[in-house]
Amino acid sequence: MSEEDFGPICELSTFKCSECYVYKVPPARTSAGHRAQDWNVDKWLQKVQLRIAEQGDTCTVRLLEEESGELFAACPVPTDMPLFTAVEPVVDSSRYFCLQVVDTTGAASGPSGGAPRHAFVGLGFQDREQAYDFMSTLQDFVRRMDRQKQAERLHEASVQDEHSASDGFLTKRDYSLKEGESIHMNLKLGGSHKSPYRKVTPTTANMTTVTLLPPPFLVASSNKSTGVSHL
Repeated sequence: MSEEDFGPICELSTFKCSECYVYKVPPARTSAGHRAQDWNVDKWLQKVQLRIAEQGDTCTVRLLEEESGELFAACPVPTDMPLFTAVEPVVDSSRYFCLQVVDTTGAASGPSGGAPRHAFVGLGFQDREQAYDFMSTLQDFVRRMDRQKQAERLHEASVQDEHSASDGFLTKRDYSLKEGESIHMNLKLGGSHKSPYRKVTPTTANMTTVTLLPPPFLVASSNKSTGVSHL
């Protein structure tokens, strides 16, 4: 059944923060990453609300204007690339991140089309607990998508193995003799066939005679009849 059979997929808000700060991000000084102290965190660009919205296999970090609630910027969470390519923690604080936001109007980055235009902005939280919950929510989504992809790959491999096995069972081999073919068999029959087991016939030569003594009660009765006593 397709998605149309179940209707549209509902959007789920997995994280909300009523007060965040957006900063203008200068180029990183080193390859280690961005540093919040380079942003002048006391002078933010915009005060916003933040919401993480999931719909099916897509997830978006939405920055909303504080008063109107209208969309200020959107950061799609990648599922085919590492998370830090879109949401990168800074190296000197656990409360600040660098976000790659995209143009939601659909305008391309070049005259020939392609990916939508994007820019990098800084994001700051008031306390570390909010920042931790924000990052944990994104990581949970990425891990869930990874498990879903792994399950789909295993299912596809299982279906291919079943098809291969069924094709092998349905393939019949023809063992009948073709025209002009014959079978030659060498069989040893008659006196030339000898049993691997040797038959042994008992003879008097290999038989030993053993003399057994009479039972004691017979000896005693014989002595009484003859009057012989033993001292």
